[in-house]
Amino acid sequence: MITSRLFVLSFTLSLVMVLGSLALPGSALAHEERQVGPYTFIVGFREEPAIVHQPNSIDLTIESAGQGIEGLHETLQAEVIVGGGAQKRDLPLEPSFGEPGRYESWFIPTVAGDYTFHVFGEIAGQAIDETFDSGPETFSPVEVLSELQFPEIVPTNNELASQIGGLEMTAPIPPSSWP
Repeated sequence: MITSRLFVLSFTLSLVMVLGSLALPGSALAHEERQVGPYTFIVGFREEPAIVHQPNSIDLTIESAGQGIEGLHETLQAEVIVGGGAQKRDLPLEPSFGEPGRYESWFIPTVAGDYTFHVFGEIAGQAIDETFDSGPETFSPVEVLSELQFPEIVPTNNELASQIGGLEMTAPIPPSSWP
């Protein structure tokens, strides 16, 4: 009887570990996958959900025939675009350690909403010019932190600054009137 309970417990724990490993952060479950000639591009945020004021990165994987392509940080460029193209930032690509064909470039998103990653340059002489937009069928937009906070919502720095700016300055109470 004890042996069967140990078996059930062991089996249950193993199943939980296997299922849990499928949902690890950084997995490409909420990324856009697209064929560009003979190459497969997989693009999204490195950390999802992406949160305002939290470090994040483009998560770019490029494969050919199921194998990651190394050295593309030398021939490809990337940029992040927000606000319909109103604001852009270059993202110098760096290889992800121990993950051939995977590249990243860290930044801190400061506004909520949709973001676009633009990847351009060349791979083995083939011109590359692809844009990847956040959306329901691709990768998540950047969210405000308050949407995930529980049980209390912490005010943002901007909200605190507004509250402080709205306070009236009053004359200090002289020490002689202290109790």
